[in-house]
Amino acid sequence: MGKVDPATVAEAQLSLPFAIALALQFDTIGIDRFTDETITSSRTLELARLVRFDVKDDWTPGVEPDFLVTTRNSDQFKGHVPAAKGDPKNPMTTEQVVLKFRQLVSDRLGVTEQDHLIAFGLSHGDRFNLSDISEILSRPL
Repeated sequence: MGKVDPATVAEAQLSLPFAIALALQFDTIGIDRFTDETITSSRTLELARLVRFDVKDDWTPGVEPDFLVTTRNSDQFKGHVPAAKGDPKNPMTTEQVVLKFRQLVSDRLGVTEQDHLIAFGLSHGDRFNLSDISEILSRPL
């Protein structure tokens, strides 16, 4: 479930302890919270090292899990993790998909390239392939 001290942003994004450490520090976390700065933050790494978790043997992938957090003081907090946004049980709107796309590619693609790909995707639905995308990205801006 991920490294406690990730060396890269990608490792941090796959680290449950690291994500929990970020959640303890910020009101919301999203892809934009996983940065070169946060993966080297002594506070975040310190919190991540404190996280311990167990996955129950009877957990079934695809089923919305319940969780129980027990603090050092033995206080307990129960919760439920609903289906993630984008799951077939909790689909995203077109606006949410576009926003997510922009968040994921903003450090690699300019706004014009993003706009072209979004327009192409919206006009073609699921009827295109990677060579179509490559052709759009190779166009001059």
